[in-house]
Amino acid sequence: MVFRSPELKKNLYAKIVTSETVEEYRSGIKYLINQGWKIKAIISDGKGLRQDFFGIPVQMCHFHQTKIITKYLTKNPILKANIDLRHIALQLSKTDKESLVGWLNDWYVNHGEFLKEKTLNPETGRYHFTHRRTRSAYFSLKRNLDYLFTFYDHLELNIPNTNNSMEGYFSYLKKKVNIHNGLREDRKIKLIFYLLFRRKQPQKKRNYAVFYTAKALLLDKGLISKTHTGTVRLFGENFIKTGIIEKKYGQWLSSLLQERTEADYDALREFDFEEASQAFRLAEDFTAGTKTLFEK
Repeated sequence: MVFRSPELKKNLYAKIVTSETVEEYRSGIKYLINQGWKIKAIISDGKGLRQDFFGIPVQMCHFHQTKIITKYLTKNPILKANIDLRHIALQLSKTDKESLVGWLNDWYVNHGEFLKEKTLNPETGRYHFTHRRTRSAYFSLKRNLDYLFTFYDHLELNIPNTNNSMEGYFSYLKKKVNIHNGLREDRKIKLIFYLLFRRKQPQKKRNYAVFYTAKALLLDKGLISKTHTGTVRLFGENFIKTGIIEKKYGQWLSSLLQERTEADYDALREFDFEEASQAFRLAEDFTAGTKTLFEK
């Protein structure tokens, strides 16, 4: 279970649960509130939609609502009632509440009797609704109606009408975990939590600052490399071997290249405080030490 801010593009909280329950949701929300987060709204895929979450506005994800309708009616329905109902659902992100209510009412006028049709089961002697999947799709829209346009009722909050930010991140997680398919369960969990809350960006930014400095120096000599490895090689040939700059700068550049590669491609590689501090000092020393070359 993951709580993510689409506005900040940041994962705020995650917990391993056997099943997603309203109590687990409330517990996560309460935790974030206690941590000082101000939650403007919740975008839900439908679970616990009609529950009270400390008075926080709840928006039903339009994408998931459309998926629910498609699950019941399929992508290519044959019956006229199902074709018309799916067409209404596909307009969800392009319309407003009043129009949707009007379309659903018109649909019911045209297909209400169809919706009420019953079939006798000869084995049990009992009647059941003939078009149960159509009923499920229709009543899903009706039940969720009050939550489909929360974003419109609170324009000042700038609420997204989908949880695409979360779905996109889940897709990224699945790809990363599948690459390491042979990991033990506990290692997979560690990998997931690392990917959710990793802190590599500052490390990478420092390293890129050094590489851009090296590229600028090479460009001043009319030399260009499309790769980081090529940048290190050219820098060594034109600045270290020629004695223009001390050998240690080439060693620093190579060291930062190694760290950059590990940060980008080794998902389980973690950098402790000492390593991060050292990288920061190297980056500062490198940019400071090469500054005079730009002034010549």
